[in-house]
Amino acid sequence: MNYLSANGRSGASTGANILDPNNLPTFVAGFQSIHMTIITTAGVSAGVLTFETSGDGVNWFAYQVSDASNPGAAISATLTPGASSARMLFANLEGTYVRCRISTSFVGGTVSASYSLSEQAFDSPSSGGGAAITNYALETGGNIATLVARTPALGFAAASAAQPVVLATDLSIVGPAAVTTGNNILASDSNAATDSSAYHSGGLWIETSAGISGGVLTFEQSATGTNWVALQVVDASVVNTNPVTTLTLAASTARLFIFTAMAGFIRVRVSTTVTGGTVQARALLSQQSFGAQTLNVQQATPGSLAMNLGQLGGTTPVTAGVAGTLAIGGNVAHSAATTANPVRVAGRVNTAVDTTLVANDTCDAFSTTGGQLLVKPYGLPETDWQFTGSITNATATAARAAGAAGVRNYVTAIQYQNTSATASEIQIQDGATPIWRGNAPASMALPAVIEFPTPLRGTAATALNVQLITTGTATFVNAQGYQAA
Repeated sequence: MNYLSANGRSGASTGANILDPNNLPTFVAGFQSIHMTIITTAGVSAGVLTFETSGDGVNWFAYQVSDASNPGAAISATLTPGASSARMLFANLEGTYVRCRISTSFVGGTVSASYSLSEQAFDSPSSGGGAAITNYALETGGNIATLVARTPALGFAAASAAQPVVLATDLSIVGPAAVTTGNNILASDSNAATDSSAYHSGGLWIETSAGISGGVLTFEQSATGTNWVALQVVDASVVNTNPVTTLTLAASTARLFIFTAMAGFIRVRVSTTVTGGTVQARALLSQQSFGAQTLNVQQATPGSLAMNLGQLGGTTPVTAGVAGTLAIGGNVAHSAATTANPVRVAGRVNTAVDTTLVANDTCDAFSTTGGQLLVKPYGLPETDWQFTGSITNATATAARAAGAAGVRNYVTAIQYQNTSATASEIQIQDGATPIWRGNAPASMALPAVIEFPTPLRGTAATALNVQLITTGTATFVNAQGYQAA
C-alpha cells in the first residue's frame, strides 16, 4: 500500500488552497482517502475553510469531511477552527482534485495545513463522499497536542533532509568466491535458491580465474525452488547471439548475461565440476523490465537452411528447384484460358555491339527497337553492312572499315561479275591477309553469287578489303556482312 504525505502552506486571505504551497489544486487521482491537519495561530478571531472537490480542476463542489479531533461531530464541508487550534480531518476521495479553500478571510492570525493520501479508503463512507466517523478515540488523555507534534513542519525541507523520488531499488547479489562445485553459486548455501519473485529482469556476471581447463555452468529457473527448468540468458557482450542455457568456462574471462525473470527463483548451477581454477557469480535483479529485449533468429549452419516452397499449400506456381535454384511457373497451364497477367519473358533492346561479354558470361536476350526478339542469324540489324563497287585495278579496295576495339568484320555473301576480256583471281582480305580466294573469268555473262554458311571472320579492329589480282579488269563486286565481337 502506498502513501503520499505533503506540507501545504499558511495563509489568511480568501481564495488560497492551503493544501498546496503554490495555491494549485491538489491532484489525488489513484488514492482513496485523505487525512488533513489544520493548525491556526494565536489571535485568530474569524475565518472559515471550505473543502471542495473537482473532476477537472475548474468546476468545484462542496465536499464533506469528518473531524477526528471532535468525536461525534457531524460531517461538514466547512470548518471554523478558532485560535491556537489543531484539527484532524478525514475523508474518502471521489474526484480528481481537492482543495481546502479560505472562504472567509482569517482575522488576527493565519491558518496552515498538511495532508497525507492513502490507497486505502476509510470504513463506512457517507453518502456525501466523506468518512462518516462517529466515534474516534483520541490518544490516552485526549492529548491532541501529541498528535500535532508528529505532523511535519510546514515549508520546504533543506536539500540534506529531502527525500528523493527514485525507482524501486535493484537487488545486488555477490556469490561466494573461488567456487568449483555447487547447485547455486549465487548463494553462500549452495543448495539454496535465489528468490527473484519481486523482480522482472536481471544480469549475471560470471568471472573465472586463470588455469581453468574444464567446467560448465547451467542457468535455471523455478516457480517453487524445488523443480527446475532451463533459464535462457543472452550474452550482452556479443552482437547477434542466440540465447543459451549453459556456459562452458574458459580461463581468465568475464562474461555478462541478461535475462527476463519469469519464475519465482533462479540459480546458477555447476553442472560440470570446475577444474584447474575457480569461478564466481554476481547478479543484479531489477524491478524494471528490459527496454528492448533482442531475440536473434538464425540458422546455426547457413548451408543447412532448407526450404520447400511447395509446403506453402494451395496452387502456388512457385516450386522447389534444383540445387537451390527456384523454378518459376505461370499461374495457368498451357492451353488454359485466363484473364490474369502472364509471366513476362522479355529481352533487352540493343542497337550496338556489346563488347563487354566474355566466355561463360550470362547474356540478356536482345530485341530490336521494334520490339522483335532477335532471332535473325548473325547480328543486330544496326550492325549489318553492305558494299558495292566497280574495280578496274589490282589495288585492295575497302569493303568495310575497321570496327572499334574488340569488334570484328564478318562476311556472309559476295557477288561479282568480270565484264572485261581479262580473267583475274579475286580475294577477300582481312587487312592484307586473304581469308577467301576465287576466280573471276573473262567476259562473265552473269554474276557469281557466293554465300558463306559459316561467315568469314576477320580480326578485331581490322578493315575488310576486296582485291582483283590481275590489272585491266572491269569487275562489279557486291559484299554483305555484319560486325560483332
